[in-house]
Amino acid sequence: MEKFGVNLQRDPAAGPPEVWANRLLGVLRALQAHAGLERVVHWESREEAHEIPVELRAITDYLRSRPVSVDDAGVPQPEAGIVTSLFGVGRGGPDDDLCEVMLSTGERGPTRNWCIVSFRRPVSPMGMPVLFADCVASFSPVWAALESRANITERLDEEDVTGAPQRPADEKLHWHTYYGPGLAAALDLDTLRGRDAVIVRPLHEGVEVVLGERWESNEALRSRQREVEPILFGERTAS
Repeated sequence: MEKFGVNLQRDPAAGPPEVWANRLLGVLRALQAHAGLERVVHWESREEAHEIPVELRAITDYLRSRPVSVDDAGVPQPEAGIVTSLFGVGRGGPDDDLCEVMLSTGERGPTRNWCIVSFRRPVSPMGMPVLFADCVASFSPVWAALESRANITERLDEEDVTGAPQRPADEKLHWHTYYGPGLAAALDLDTLRGRDAVIVRPLHEGVEVVLGERWESNEALRSRQREVEPILFGERTAS
């Protein structure tokens, strides 16, 4: 059992709540189908929580109710979008036991909009690849990853504590990494084909790179990252 996360990123662009609600709804329905999600809750405060039906109208109304950014004069800026979070409840669990789903809309370059699913307890890896594929199809990201939280922590330790060379986020491979058509076109993915335990295959409108068809361990994942990332992106040197 492992703590996983799904990281979905879109290019910066504003959009009406209905558009974002439809994308978020697809992610929540994927969690229902593959991760045991039963209820969705938004905490207004430590004492006040509201359940939100996993339906387009309810999700749209929820996003419309979120506070928007204001400028220095206090004037609302709806085009700036919102940042919000929901908690997914699993079967028989407390109100925040399964996952947190965070959404950012209206970001402007170079920052991307994003939807991040963070599992709050270990879950079986069995259904995670299908969950990831469904989330990608729903959110239509330019880049996405099925992440291991322990792997992310290990990499941060290497970069921050040992002074290892840092890679940009788009140059870090995860268990499953999705590249939309624009990013995929810039990569020489043929260099990865035929390598042991490395799978390159179409997904949604782009390409998915998989480091191991089945989940093995964080040690195996980190070993493949060290092997494959320099081939695909080149060596990194300390600045």
